[in-house]
Amino acid sequence: MLGLGAAIAEATPAVPADAPPVSHENGVPAHAGVDALYEGMHQGYASLDADGVGRLYTETAHYLSPQKDIKRGRTAIGEGFAGMFARAGERGEHLDIRFRIVKRQARDDLVADVGYYTLRRSSGDGSGEDTGKFVTVAERDASGAWRFSVDGYSAIRPWQPGGSSGASGD
Repeated sequence: MLGLGAAIAEATPAVPADAPPVSHENGVPAHAGVDALYEGMHQGYASLDADGVGRLYTETAHYLSPQKDIKRGRTAIGEGFAGMFARAGERGEHLDIRFRIVKRQARDDLVADVGYYTLRRSSGDGSGEDTGKFVTVAERDASGAWRFSVDGYSAIRPWQPGGSSGASGD
């Protein structure tokens, strides 16, 4: 009989480090506009670019992180990422985040995704990994650009240096 930890590991595997920035489970269709948002998130984490990540959100976006109040609006969301990226920079960390979409519902100007993320941190002091689940809603604006209007996540495993585990711009 499998223990609970093994069952969780089997039910919620980490996104492999060699996977593309955004991947899709079988049957989940790609969406160029929305998948580009995840790729932008991946690039923003790698370069610690809070402004770039902030621009992935609508002006009125809502960001839901565990055990925190809802962040409302692009500015507040960007400030959250700025704080996280500043701390990572001070520690000399390299951040790598990857996403796996397990369900996607798409309409003309609205796409809702459910999936998993894995955030890997590495520095001279070691490395760690955080795997969690997320739900996003992306909207196409009047200019035709896609942006996140809702983004919520929670970690599946607690952060553990060097192992599996808290995640994004809180």
